[in-house]
Amino acid sequence: MTSHPIISTLRDLVYGKEEAEYIQAFESTHMFGDMEGMVEKVWGKNEIEKHYRELFKEWHGILSKELTKEEKMQQILYGYIKMLRTDPGLPPSLVGKKWISFEAFNIYKEIRGILLAI
Repeated sequence: MTSHPIISTLRDLVYGKEEAEYIQAFESTHMFGDMEGMVEKVWGKNEIEKHYRELFKEWHGILSKELTKEEKMQQILYGYIKMLRTDPGLPPSLVGKKWISFEAFNIYKEIRGILLAI
């Protein structure tokens, strides 16, 4: 299940290949009911937000350590990649424009700019 429109891309990817006979895809739009509740039930939005807040604390700790800029950047990048692996990448239409993952990306870019500045 994904929140992104992937049918045409998926079709292009498997067209004419043996795998196509094993794939079934269905695409729909939300019709009624509590969208926010559905997002929480399906993707665990509150838990994802909690993990991002923990990541921010981790980044703060890393930046406070006596490490080289490169070591700090490496640890921050590894933590961010680990977080991105669990983040479903929900679009703003489902989580809002101020969703914490968008904030995390902006903070990451700012840290990267500072640590990798010449």
